[in-house]
Amino acid sequence: MFDLNLEAGRRLMRLRINRDEADRLTRDGILVVDDRRRRPQWFDGRFLAARDLTNEQNYVLTRQADLGKAGGVGVVRGLEVVADRRGLHIQPGFGLTSLGEMVILPRELTLQVQNIPQIERLNRTFGLSRVPVVPPRTLTGLFIVALRAVEYTANPIVSYPTAVEGERSVEDGDIIEATAVTLIPFSDGATSNELDQRRAEVAYAIFVEHAERELPVGTLPLAMVALNRGTVEWIDPFLVRREIGAEHADVIGLGPMLGFATRATREAHLLQYDLHLTSVLERQGGRPFSATDYFRVLPPAGRLPRSAVNPNDFTQTYFPPGIEVDLSVVPVDELNILLEESLVLPPLDLTLTADQLESTSVQIIIPLARSELRQRINQLESTTRLLRPAAPGLVAARKPLEALRTLRLPQRLPPPILDPASLADRAWQEVLQRTEELWFVRRRNFHYKAELVGTIIPLPVEPPVDGGEGGGDEVPDRTLISENRLLDALGERDLPNFYFRRFAALRSAARENNTWESVVTLLDNARWRNEPFLLAGSIHEMSLVEGVPRTGLRSVARRYQSAGQGYATLRRQDGDVLNRFHPELIATLPRFLLVPEIDQLITQFNNQNELTTINDLLHKIGQALREGDLSPEEVFKALVEQLEAAGIRVSQTDPAEIPFFPRRGE
Repeated sequence: MFDLNLEAGRRLMRLRINRDEADRLTRDGILVVDDRRRRPQWFDGRFLAARDLTNEQNYVLTRQADLGKAGGVGVVRGLEVVADRRGLHIQPGFGLTSLGEMVILPRELTLQVQNIPQIERLNRTFGLSRVPVVPPRTLTGLFIVALRAVEYTANPIVSYPTAVEGERSVEDGDIIEATAVTLIPFSDGATSNELDQRRAEVAYAIFVEHAERELPVGTLPLAMVALNRGTVEWIDPFLVRREIGAEHADVIGLGPMLGFATRATREAHLLQYDLHLTSVLERQGGRPFSATDYFRVLPPAGRLPRSAVNPNDFTQTYFPPGIEVDLSVVPVDELNILLEESLVLPPLDLTLTADQLESTSVQIIIPLARSELRQRINQLESTTRLLRPAAPGLVAARKPLEALRTLRLPQRLPPPILDPASLADRAWQEVLQRTEELWFVRRRNFHYKAELVGTIIPLPVEPPVDGGEGGGDEVPDRTLISENRLLDALGERDLPNFYFRRFAALRSAARENNTWESVVTLLDNARWRNEPFLLAGSIHEMSLVEGVPRTGLRSVARRYQSAGQGYATLRRQDGDVLNRFHPELIATLPRFLLVPEIDQLITQFNNQNELTTINDLLHKIGQALREGDLSPEEVFKALVEQLEAAGIRVSQTDPAEIPFFPRRGE
């Protein structure tokens, strides 16, 4: 449970039971003892021995290792590995091994490959194995550069005798913890002896087949390196390096069944592909090539070589003919969002046949500055452009039915996709020639968006008594324009469908009472449209006014008249907690009927420390709602306590009496 009180938290103490109760619980089978977590009990009069202090140290080290494993295994910061003529360079940083041990490099480490001990040599140093070692100058194959936590004793001091007739001796006085760099042979079972080809095969095995990495226990892998008789051919960190804290997989447990990798693996695939592509581009020197020449699998998004698209005839040579490819332009500041969303999609398996790739589509993206985008869109006439494969007549890419039709009914060659007289084609050519880099994103087969659900039903309108042409319920044009602006704002602010339904209910009730024009006049102002909490709260509270009379609408409008300054101030803070926990907060706070009161609470905080306090409060609320640690009722009561403590009056303090109060899991 989260303690939402702004005061200091309470100190938690471990429950202590007596020995008789422990024996009874053990007999009942409900007491579990971890033999690793046992520490000496100190008391006056106890004889102190070295083993007692050693047990105390081991207890602390064990707890530290367990806590380290709780956060995951991987690199916390730094530890990048690069290679040059001088050898391998490992940047300073730290991480956690599979045993929870912390390995630290306080400064940059430069070393030669022949000076790095293999894991068998390191094990033999510690008396763990007797495997013969291959001479460093003949090392060939794939290896993993890893860190391992070790310790040794040093600094001799005098040891006094423990018996009357004993003699003094010398013992090491310190246990020094250190980090050792080791080279682990990687057995990939590759069918090719070419190191470049093995790089693609290992990437396929890790990112598509999710092959388990067989690493010795207690090591932290940093990079995979290809050696040819002791010489570094290439180095690829992201085949084995994983960042800590990114092990989230899928929610319902179908990851292995559906090929859904952990987030750390998906991020590593994107970075590994980018690094591999950079080395290929340096080797190709600008010449076009196909992705299948160097890769067996592509991430769902990434960079493209500029030569992948031919601006003269709008063909692409990078993707197999079975993949549908089109070209598009996007604002450069939205590129990160596209890459983030693509991480949930599966990778592009280039080993599949054209039939298996038929439902796969990719969009090649040209990032443009937002100031240039609108002008370019007017010139391009459309934001997308179809690209054909460079070999559209490739027999292997045809379906059997298409091949039969070609034999029976010979057709003329298709007209060229490029129309020399088309201004749009010329504009596309200019954009392609001026761009510095291309990106690709795998497209979803299922598109979704937030919208109103329902069917428009025309209502009969009685003819006017004076014989006029229109009915008395005709909506003025300005009301329709305001209504459309409100609907656009609901979609742009990413509000849940609940508020779309409340908007529809408000519109229906207001039209029946001839007050719809008054509703949109009150709602349609820039300050409310631009702040999601004001927009959602005002719509929801107006929909609760019985009969939607003008007096009730004005009462709601007065509540929101001066609101907004607090939310605007909070959004300018680092981290923007309102945006970080937008789904959880927007789904609950407006339905608490406390939007103006919370805004007033925020505006009462005048300095940065107080703003940080309210920011932390909303962060705890959002986190508790996201993880399900608190119910909406508990969050509501905690908020009411804070508002009343600040002298802000709350009209409704009982959740049971609030209509449409959110429930857990909604």
